[in-house]
Amino acid sequence: IIINYYRNYYPKVDDIIAGNYTDPICMPDVPVEKITALAGAADHKLIPLTSNRYNYVAFNCARPILRDRRVRRALSCAINRPQVLSTYGNEGNAITGPFPSDSPNRCDTCAAPYQEYNPDLARRLLQEAGWLLQPSERRVNAAGQTLAIKLTTFSESGTVPGIVAERIRGFWEDVGVTATVEYLNPQEYNQRVFGARDFDASFGLWSFFLTPNLSPTFRSDGSQNFINYSNPEIDLRLDSIPRLETDERTLLYHRIHKMISDDAPYAFLYTIKRYTLLNTSIDIGPNVDPFNFFRRVNQWSIRQ
Repeated sequence: IIINYYRNYYPKVDDIIAGNYTDPICMPDVPVEKITALAGAADHKLIPLTSNRYNYVAFNCARPILRDRRVRRALSCAINRPQVLSTYGNEGNAITGPFPSDSPNRCDTCAAPYQEYNPDLARRLLQEAGWLLQPSERRVNAAGQTLAIKLTTFSESGTVPGIVAERIRGFWEDVGVTATVEYLNPQEYNQRVFGARDFDASFGLWSFFLTPNLSPTFRSDGSQNFINYSNPEIDLRLDSIPRLETDERTLLYHRIHKMISDDAPYAFLYTIKRYTLLNTSIDIGPNVDPFNFFRRVNQWSIRQ
């Protein structure tokens, strides 16, 4: 078995679609926008996987404008998630928090309304926060400052993530926010967002934990809390989780889900369906682990 990493594997996918690649290949994560074309590729098959990742918009809570959770809430409920999902051919599911769809810790009924599309609520929240709509259709505060947000993304214009970012920009413009999109390559994105934390909002991708552990992301001093989010009550609740039994822990996660969605440090968007592409000569067995794809690689076989 030879494992290759391709920074851009679209040409390889296009070769398979065109029938120009016949060697046995296993591609663990196929671009969702190529699914329809790959479904008809000769000598290959698609295997659906449970998604262990989600897309989000993260708000830098250290930015003065975004310290006000009314603004974060407004930016979140201004996003039309079903319309964004159509960019991926509706191959996904909307989410309201940082838990997989099949997790007992997930509680969509606990989620605050700010994780659902409601532009009228977004406009009302911005008005309450002191951002008044002008005849120019832009919002300013009492000091004359314009409500301007830059959305940073890890892709180029015209790619699927770039199209999603532009759609989000349009949703924000619709409620009076002056919004722009900043395109960075992955290395620049990591340095700017996770390293320097120099951004307003970022469109990104995160992985669900196999065993829930929200502390690195949502605790005030968490190692992955790149958005500078702080809620002392959540800190206390996260600290108490290891001491609880399973049922008590699940109920507490439901409470944390509600608190996070209410604070809106993230606009949780969706999980995208994942597919593995296999040459029909490869047999990887019936059970594929989405969290550790190669865990049972010693059981794989290739038919001659």
